Amino acid sequence: MFYFYASDEALVRSAAAKAEKFLSEEAPDTTTLDGPTPSVEDIVLAAGTISFFGGRRLVMLPLIRPSAYSDKDLQELCDTLSDTENAVFVLTSLLEEKYGKIKPGKREQKLIAACEKLGYCVQIAKPGRAALQEMARTWQGSITPPLPPVPKPPCWTAAATTSFCCKMRSPSWQRSVAIPPSLPK
Repeated sequence: MFYFYASDEALVRSAAAKAEKFLSEEAPDTTTLDGPTPSVEDIVLAAGTISFFGGRRLVMLPLIRPSAYSDKDLQELCDTLSDTENAVFVLTSLLEEKYGKIKPGKREQKLIAACEKLGYCVQIAKPGRAALQEMARTWQGSITPPLPPVPKPPCWTAAATTSFCCKMRSPSWQRSVAIPPSLPK
């Protein structure tokens, strides 16, 4: 049992895809039930179907919406998830974000509690500023050839030449360095 929930659809889709890729090696027979509220009967049929390969069946429930189920149907869903032995479930949900934090409702909390008892249940958070900076450092370090140094702007050489020329013409610099007579003053 794997349950991923977040306020961003891309985060839950990415996590579900990674879990599916990993689990499909063990259970190559996958059934996906689309829709926010698949019926409990469809879930039972998908989970109860015998796998062609003799292993467990992988049942994907993308973007399930617990708030759309009645209390009775949600309880049946939780019971089905706990009673099924020959299937691995991967569920994802989008939950509302209020004031920068996910606030699950009563039914969402019930599904989260049931999934925590049965397997892996996690809220996927958006990366913050520090996490993004760390990812950028990691990615830059994983690049085979290091990034080339940033070239100096074209005006840099002109400014350096101008500064050097002005320094050469100053009397204090001329006294400290012997200027050959061939250079103009």
